[in-house]
Amino acid sequence: MEGTEKENMKKIVILAGALFIAAVAVPQAQATLIMSNTVVLGDVSSTPTPTPEDLTVSYQVNLTGGIYTYSYVINNPTGDITLSGANAGKSEIVEQFDLNVNISDPNQYIAGSQAGEIAVDMIANASGLTWENLNLSPGASSPTLSFESYEPPTLGAANANDDSPPSPWSSLSANGQLVAVPGAVTIPDGGMTVALLGGALIGLRAIRRTFRN
Repeated sequence: MEGTEKENMKKIVILAGALFIAAVAVPQAQATLIMSNTVVLGDVSSTPTPTPEDLTVSYQVNLTGGIYTYSYVINNPTGDITLSGANAGKSEIVEQFDLNVNISDPNQYIAGSQAGEIAVDMIANASGLTWENLNLSPGASSPTLSFESYEPPTLGAANANDDSPPSPWSSLSANGQLVAVPGAVTIPDGGMTVALLGGALIGLRAIRRTFRN
């Protein structure tokens, strides 16, 4: 009986060792950097040259086990002021960041995967991803804002607003640049810039609807 127990113990030890070796041998998923850049969201009411009125966005796309993580950090440069309206000349505070992402497409946007100061904007048939309440004073940067997708990156539009229009920033302004977003995104044509300029004279929610249409 004693010999049988010893044999069983040996088998258990051998099996445990084999399982351990197998677990160690399985390669762990590691993030691979796909693309990164720092681009400009131009103030639609400023000239088409870099100014303190333009925001910058640093983005990064990483691939881990078939899932793409899209990350963004928004920077409000020192010296950014409101150019017109009741708050003209005062420091301009960035409150909101929007991405041209179709959140109704489960491949383009993995539901619930967004991180940071977040609010999913369901306007215009659930098209778009929005972070609100950023409260970025001139010289401040946002926390990392991110979400996950099954689709690789292409270039698409981003927009930002403060809480006291006129003050939108956009990839589609005269000095704006596109950011990384999941593939199959349709970039609005150049006429959007004109729409943004007109929309700058109305309220924040109306501006957001302009971005979505």
